[in-house]
Amino acid sequence: MCSKPVIRSVALLFIANIFATTLASCPPYSEVVYSPFVPVSQKTYFQLTNATNNGCWWWAGCAFSEADEPRKQQFAAVALIMGLIPLTIKDIAWPERRLIDVSRRLPVWVDVFVRSMGIVPNPTNRKSLGQSRKAFASGPTYRWAIQQTRTKLSLCIAAAAAALAVGYTALALMETFSKRSALGCPYPVFILTWHLAAIVPAIIMTWLGKSETAAMSPEIGSPQLDVAPLEEPSPVPGQGMNWAIQLSFAIYYIAGTLVYTSIMAVTVIELFVWVIVSIEVAAASKALAFFVCIIYEDGEA
Repeated sequence: MCSKPVIRSVALLFIANIFATTLASCPPYSEVVYSPFVPVSQKTYFQLTNATNNGCWWWAGCAFSEADEPRKQQFAAVALIMGLIPLTIKDIAWPERRLIDVSRRLPVWVDVFVRSMGIVPNPTNRKSLGQSRKAFASGPTYRWAIQQTRTKLSLCIAAAAAALAVGYTALALMETFSKRSALGCPYPVFILTWHLAAIVPAIIMTWLGKSETAAMSPEIGSPQLDVAPLEEPSPVPGQGMNWAIQLSFAIYYIAGTLVYTSIMAVTVIELFVWVIVSIEVAAASKALAFFVCIIYEDGEA
Protein backbone atom coordinates (compact mmCIF):
# COMPACT_ATOMS: atom_id res chain seq x y z
CA MET A 1 0.00 0.00 0.00
CA CYS A 2 1.43 3.35 -1.09
CA SER A 3 2.02 6.00 1.52
CA LYS A 4 0.60 9.52 1.23
CA PRO A 5 3.96 11.16 0.39
CA VAL A 6 4.43 8.74 -2.53
CA ILE A 7 0.94 9.43 -3.84
CA ARG A 8 1.50 13.17 -3.50
CA SER A 9 4.79 12.97 -5.37
CA VAL A 10 3.27 10.97 -8.20
CA ALA A 11 0.39 13.44 -8.50
CA LEU A 12 2.76 16.41 -8.60
CA LEU A 13 4.91 14.76 -11.24
CA PHE A 14 1.82 14.01 -13.31
CA ILE A 15 0.62 17.64 -13.12
CA ALA A 16 4.10 18.98 -13.88
CA ASN A 17 4.34 16.68 -16.88
CA ILE A 18 1.03 17.94 -18.24
CA PHE A 19 2.08 21.56 -17.67
CA ALA A 20 5.46 21.02 -19.32
CA THR A 21 3.86 19.25 -22.27
CA THR A 22 1.38 22.08 -22.75
CA LEU A 23 4.02 24.80 -22.60
CA ALA A 24 6.29 22.82 -24.86
CA SER A 25 3.47 22.90 -27.41
CA CYS A 26 3.17 26.68 -27.29
CA PRO A 27 3.66 28.62 -30.52
CA PRO A 28 6.80 30.76 -30.91
CA TYR A 29 7.20 33.78 -28.65
CA SER A 30 6.56 36.30 -31.44
CA GLU A 31 3.23 34.64 -32.30
CA VAL A 32 1.87 34.58 -28.77
CA VAL A 33 3.07 37.48 -26.63
CA TYR A 34 2.16 40.19 -29.14
CA SER A 35 -0.61 38.95 -31.39
CA PRO A 36 -3.32 41.58 -31.81
CA PHE A 37 -6.55 40.48 -33.50
CA VAL A 38 -5.45 36.85 -33.68
CA PRO A 39 -8.22 34.52 -32.47
CA VAL A 40 -7.47 31.38 -30.54
CA SER A 41 -7.57 28.38 -32.85
CA GLN A 42 -9.38 25.48 -31.24
CA LYS A 43 -8.21 23.24 -34.08
CA THR A 44 -4.55 24.11 -33.45
CA TYR A 45 -5.02 23.65 -29.73
CA PHE A 46 -6.52 20.20 -30.28
CA GLN A 47 -3.68 19.19 -32.58
CA LEU A 48 -1.03 20.32 -30.07
CA THR A 49 -2.55 19.08 -26.82
CA ASN A 50 -5.18 16.52 -27.84
CA ALA A 51 -7.74 18.42 -25.73
CA THR A 52 -10.82 20.49 -26.46
CA ASN A 53 -12.69 23.59 -25.30
CA ASN A 54 -9.79 25.11 -23.36
CA GLY A 55 -7.90 26.90 -26.10
CA CYS A 56 -8.34 30.31 -24.45
CA TRP A 57 -6.73 29.12 -21.21
CA TRP A 58 -3.95 27.35 -23.12
CA TRP A 59 -3.22 30.46 -25.19
CA ALA A 60 -3.22 32.72 -22.10
CA GLY A 61 -0.93 30.29 -20.29
CA CYS A 62 1.51 30.37 -23.20
CA ALA A 63 1.38 34.17 -23.40
CA PHE A 64 2.04 34.71 -19.69
CA SER A 65 4.72 32.03 -19.45
CA GLU A 66 6.71 33.39 -22.40
CA ALA A 67 6.22 37.12 -21.73
CA ASP A 68 8.89 39.16 -19.97
CA GLU A 69 8.12 41.17 -16.82
CA PRO A 70 7.32 44.51 -18.53
CA ARG A 71 4.86 42.74 -20.80
CA LYS A 72 3.21 41.06 -17.81
CA GLN A 73 2.83 44.47 -16.16
CA GLN A 74 1.20 45.74 -19.32
CA PHE A 75 -1.21 42.79 -19.37
CA ALA A 76 -2.18 43.57 -15.76
CA ALA A 77 -2.77 47.27 -16.50
CA VAL A 78 -4.86 46.47 -19.56
CA ALA A 79 -6.93 43.96 -17.57
CA LEU A 80 -7.68 46.69 -15.01
CA ILE A 81 -8.91 49.05 -17.71
CA MET A 82 -10.97 46.28 -19.33
CA GLY A 83 -12.67 45.69 -15.99
CA LEU A 84 -13.64 49.38 -15.76
CA ILE A 85 -15.25 49.51 -19.21
CA PRO A 86 -18.69 48.08 -18.34
CA LEU A 87 -19.54 50.42 -15.47
CA THR A 88 -17.82 53.63 -16.55
CA ILE A 89 -18.71 53.70 -20.24
CA LYS A 90 -22.19 52.22 -19.95
CA ASP A 91 -23.51 54.46 -17.16
CA ILE A 92 -21.15 56.62 -15.10
CA ALA A 93 -20.02 58.57 -18.16
CA TRP A 94 -23.59 59.85 -18.75
CA PRO A 95 -25.01 60.90 -15.35
CA GLU A 96 -27.09 64.00 -16.22
CA ARG A 97 -28.28 62.62 -19.53
CA ARG A 98 -29.63 59.35 -18.10
CA LEU A 99 -32.87 60.86 -16.77
CA ILE A 100 -35.55 61.82 -19.34
CA ASP A 101 -38.71 63.63 -18.21
CA VAL A 102 -41.93 62.41 -19.85
CA SER A 103 -45.51 63.63 -19.39
CA ARG A 104 -46.96 60.14 -18.91
CA ARG A 105 -45.86 56.66 -18.04
CA LEU A 106 -44.56 54.73 -21.00
CA PRO A 107 -46.10 51.38 -21.98
CA VAL A 108 -44.52 48.55 -20.05
CA TRP A 109 -42.60 47.03 -22.96
CA VAL A 110 -41.31 50.47 -24.01
CA ASP A 111 -40.31 51.25 -20.43
CA VAL A 112 -38.37 47.99 -20.19
CA PHE A 113 -36.63 48.60 -23.51
CA VAL A 114 -35.65 52.17 -22.63
CA ARG A 115 -34.25 51.16 -19.25
CA SER A 116 -32.28 48.29 -20.79
CA MET A 117 -30.65 50.87 -23.07
CA GLY A 118 -29.49 52.89 -20.05
CA ILE A 119 -32.11 55.67 -19.94
CA VAL A 120 -34.50 56.22 -17.00
CA PRO A 121 -37.88 57.74 -18.01
CA ASN A 122 -39.23 60.01 -15.28
CA PRO A 123 -43.04 60.55 -15.47
CA THR A 124 -44.19 63.93 -14.18
CA ASN A 125 -47.18 66.21 -14.61
CA ARG A 126 -47.42 68.70 -17.45
CA LYS A 127 -46.76 71.85 -15.40
CA SER A 128 -43.58 70.54 -13.79
CA LEU A 129 -42.69 68.92 -17.10
CA GLY A 130 -42.68 72.36 -18.71
CA GLN A 131 -40.49 73.72 -15.92
CA SER A 132 -38.06 70.82 -16.08
CA ARG A 133 -37.85 71.11 -19.85
CA LYS A 134 -36.93 74.77 -19.57
CA ALA A 135 -34.17 73.83 -17.14
CA PHE A 136 -33.08 70.87 -19.25
CA ALA A 137 -33.28 72.82 -22.53
CA SER A 138 -29.67 73.89 -22.04
CA GLY A 139 -28.85 70.63 -23.78
CA PRO A 140 -28.95 71.31 -27.55
CA THR A 141 -29.98 67.75 -28.39
CA TYR A 142 -32.99 67.84 -26.09
CA ARG A 143 -34.00 71.32 -27.27
CA TRP A 144 -33.76 70.22 -30.90
CA ALA A 145 -35.56 66.92 -30.41
CA ILE A 146 -38.73 68.27 -28.77
CA GLN A 147 -39.27 70.58 -31.74
CA GLN A 148 -39.15 67.84 -34.40
CA THR A 149 -42.05 66.12 -36.13
CA ARG A 150 -42.82 62.45 -35.58
CA THR A 151 -41.46 61.69 -39.05
CA LYS A 152 -38.06 63.18 -38.25
CA LEU A 153 -38.02 61.48 -34.86
CA SER A 154 -38.80 58.16 -36.55
CA LEU A 155 -35.82 58.70 -38.84
CA CYS A 156 -33.65 59.45 -35.80
CA ILE A 157 -34.85 56.23 -34.16
CA ALA A 158 -34.02 54.27 -37.32
CA ALA A 159 -30.54 55.83 -37.51
CA ALA A 160 -29.84 55.13 -33.82
CA ALA A 161 -31.08 51.55 -34.21
CA ALA A 162 -28.80 51.05 -37.23
CA ALA A 163 -25.85 52.47 -35.30
CA LEU A 164 -26.62 50.16 -32.38
CA ALA A 165 -26.81 47.16 -34.73
CA VAL A 166 -23.39 48.13 -36.14
CA GLY A 167 -22.01 48.38 -32.61
CA TYR A 168 -23.38 45.00 -31.59
CA THR A 169 -21.93 43.46 -34.75
CA ALA A 170 -18.56 45.05 -33.98
CA LEU A 171 -18.63 43.59 -30.45
CA ALA A 172 -19.31 40.11 -31.82
CA LEU A 173 -16.64 40.40 -34.52
CA MET A 174 -14.11 41.83 -32.06
CA GLU A 175 -14.47 38.92 -29.68
CA THR A 176 -14.67 36.31 -32.45
CA PHE A 177 -11.59 37.51 -34.32
CA SER A 178 -9.55 38.62 -31.34
CA LYS A 179 -8.96 37.32 -27.80
CA ARG A 180 -11.99 35.46 -26.50
CA SER A 181 -13.45 35.32 -23.03
CA ALA A 182 -11.93 32.47 -21.05
CA LEU A 183 -15.37 31.79 -19.53
CA GLY A 184 -16.26 29.74 -22.57
CA CYS A 185 -13.89 29.52 -25.51
CA PRO A 186 -16.33 27.84 -27.94
CA TYR A 187 -18.85 30.66 -27.32
CA PRO A 188 -17.19 33.82 -28.66
CA VAL A 189 -19.91 36.42 -27.99
CA PHE A 190 -19.92 36.80 -24.21
CA ILE A 191 -19.59 40.61 -24.41
CA LEU A 192 -22.58 40.95 -26.75
CA THR A 193 -24.59 38.58 -24.57
CA TRP A 194 -23.84 40.72 -21.52
CA HIS A 195 -25.10 43.84 -23.29
CA LEU A 196 -28.31 42.09 -24.34
CA ALA A 197 -28.77 40.73 -20.80
CA ALA A 198 -29.45 44.30 -19.62
CA ILE A 199 -33.08 43.47 -20.32
CA VAL A 200 -33.18 41.37 -17.10
CA PRO A 201 -32.47 44.14 -14.52
CA ALA A 202 -34.62 46.48 -16.65
CA ILE A 203 -37.59 44.12 -16.28
CA ILE A 204 -37.05 43.95 -12.53
CA MET A 205 -36.72 47.73 -12.30
CA THR A 206 -39.92 48.31 -14.30
CA TRP A 207 -41.89 45.68 -12.43
CA LEU A 208 -40.92 46.67 -8.89
CA GLY A 209 -40.37 50.37 -9.56
CA LYS A 210 -43.84 50.77 -11.06
CA SER A 211 -45.54 49.38 -7.97
CA GLU A 212 -43.43 51.61 -5.70
CA THR A 213 -44.27 54.70 -7.75
CA ALA A 214 -47.98 53.89 -7.76
CA ALA A 215 -47.95 53.48 -3.98
CA MET A 216 -45.98 56.65 -3.17
CA SER A 217 -47.06 59.18 -5.84
CA PRO A 218 -50.40 60.75 -6.85
CA GLU A 219 -51.73 60.04 -10.31
CA ILE A 220 -49.72 61.71 -13.02
CA GLY A 221 -51.61 64.66 -14.52
CA SER A 222 -53.81 65.19 -11.46
CA PRO A 223 -55.17 68.79 -11.36
CA GLN A 224 -54.38 69.00 -7.62
CA LEU A 225 -50.72 68.27 -8.20
CA ASP A 226 -48.63 71.35 -9.01
CA VAL A 227 -45.13 69.89 -8.88
CA ALA A 228 -44.23 66.22 -9.08
CA PRO A 229 -41.01 65.16 -7.39
CA LEU A 230 -38.37 64.19 -9.87
CA GLU A 231 -35.85 61.42 -9.43
CA GLU A 232 -32.42 62.88 -9.01
CA PRO A 233 -30.07 62.02 -11.89
CA SER A 234 -27.58 59.42 -10.74
CA PRO A 235 -24.85 57.35 -12.39
CA VAL A 236 -25.98 54.42 -10.21
CA PRO A 237 -28.97 52.62 -11.75
CA GLY A 238 -31.77 51.91 -9.27
CA GLN A 239 -30.41 54.24 -6.59
CA GLY A 240 -33.00 54.85 -3.85
CA MET A 241 -35.27 52.10 -5.17
CA ASN A 242 -36.21 48.62 -3.98
CA TRP A 243 -33.26 46.53 -2.76
CA ALA A 244 -34.03 43.85 -5.35
CA ILE A 245 -33.57 46.42 -8.13
CA GLN A 246 -30.21 47.53 -6.76
CA LEU A 247 -29.12 43.92 -6.30
CA SER A 248 -30.06 43.00 -9.88
CA PHE A 249 -27.96 45.87 -11.26
CA ALA A 250 -25.08 45.00 -8.92
CA ILE A 251 -25.08 41.41 -10.19
CA TYR A 252 -25.33 42.63 -13.77
CA TYR A 253 -22.32 44.95 -13.52
CA ILE A 254 -20.25 42.42 -11.57
CA ALA A 255 -20.93 39.93 -14.36
CA GLY A 256 -19.87 42.56 -16.92
CA THR A 257 -16.60 43.17 -15.11
CA LEU A 258 -15.97 39.43 -14.95
CA VAL A 259 -16.68 38.98 -18.66
CA TYR A 260 -14.47 41.87 -19.78
CA THR A 261 -11.54 40.89 -17.55
CA SER A 262 -11.81 37.24 -18.61
CA ILE A 263 -10.43 38.28 -22.01
CA MET A 264 -6.79 37.85 -21.09
CA ALA A 265 -3.51 39.13 -22.55
CA VAL A 266 -5.17 41.95 -24.47
CA THR A 267 -2.78 44.20 -26.40
CA VAL A 268 -2.95 47.99 -26.31
CA ILE A 269 -4.40 48.31 -29.81
CA GLU A 270 -7.08 45.76 -28.96
CA LEU A 271 -7.91 47.68 -25.78
CA PHE A 272 -8.28 50.87 -27.82
CA VAL A 273 -10.73 49.17 -30.18
CA TRP A 274 -12.69 47.68 -27.26
CA VAL A 275 -13.06 51.16 -25.71
CA ILE A 276 -14.11 52.81 -28.99
CA VAL A 277 -16.67 50.11 -29.80
CA SER A 278 -18.04 50.16 -26.25
CA ILE A 279 -18.45 53.95 -26.42
CA GLU A 280 -20.26 53.63 -29.75
CA VAL A 281 -22.64 51.00 -28.37
CA ALA A 282 -23.34 53.06 -25.23
CA ALA A 283 -23.96 56.25 -27.22
CA ALA A 284 -26.17 54.53 -29.81
CA SER A 285 -28.25 52.73 -27.19
CA LYS A 286 -28.86 55.92 -25.20
CA ALA A 287 -29.67 57.89 -28.35
CA LEU A 288 -32.17 55.23 -29.37
CA ALA A 289 -33.84 55.22 -25.96
CA PHE A 290 -33.83 59.04 -25.86
CA PHE A 291 -35.66 59.40 -29.17
CA VAL A 292 -38.13 56.67 -28.21
CA CYS A 293 -39.00 58.67 -25.08
CA ILE A 294 -39.39 61.89 -27.08
CA ILE A 295 -41.60 60.38 -29.77
CA TYR A 296 -44.04 59.18 -27.09
CA GLU A 297 -44.67 62.81 -26.17
CA ASP A 298 -46.75 63.14 -29.36
CA GLY A 299 -44.96 66.31 -30.37
CA GLU A 300 -45.78 68.16 -27.11
CA ALA A 301 -43.22 70.77 -26.07
